[in-house]
Amino acid sequence: MRLHKEPASDGTTAYLMSQQVADAIVRLEERNIRADGELAVAQIERGCMRQVGVGAGGMPVYVLP
Repeated sequence: MRLHKEPASDGTTAYLMSQQVADAIVRLEERNIRADGELAVAQIERGCMRQVGVGAGGMPVYVLP
């Protein structure tokens, strides 16, 4: 696998990669987001986190006590 790196028009960096690699990255990120959510739920249930407010989009905001 070889990635090609070049500047994007907005000043960030763009990487040229195969669709297969891009799909794998997306799947890994989706899995990480689900795992983060599951961990947060477990911490809330165990009393390790408490809700302190409501954030953007009505999402609850939690902190570690």
